[in-house]
Formats: sequence, C-alpha cells, structure tokens
Amino acid sequence: PLGQFLSGNPFPNGLTDGLFYREKMRAIHRVAPAAIEGPTLEIGGGRSGLASILYPNADIVTLDLDPE
Repeated sequence: PLGQFLSGNPFPNGLTDGLFYREKMRAIHRVAPAAIEGPTLEIGGGRSGLASILYPNADIVTLDLDPE
C-alpha cells in the first residue's frame, strides 16, 4: 500500500525535509509493478534502498558506488 511505502521515507522529517523525496516516492509507487518475482538488482539505490521498501518480501540486492 502507498501509505506503508511512504512511511519508509529515509528523511527523518518526511513531510518537511523530505517533502520532494516523498513526491518522488509517490511517482515510483504509481509506475512500479504490484509484485516482482525472482531476485532483483537495484542499481544506484543508495542509502534509501527504495526497492526493498516497495517490495519488503522480495529478494533485493542494492548496488551503489556511493561509499555512504
């Protein structure tokens, strides 16, 4: 559900500091498939790792070059 996904906003104040990120999350949720099958590689997920928030029961590997 959308609300559960939006609650995973990595910004501590999702309705202020992370407001634009929240809108990005809404757009991702709108176009993302309802479910995924098999292992999934997320490229450039960074600290947020949105794929694992969007699909909590999926087998997700996040790859990012950012050391943080």
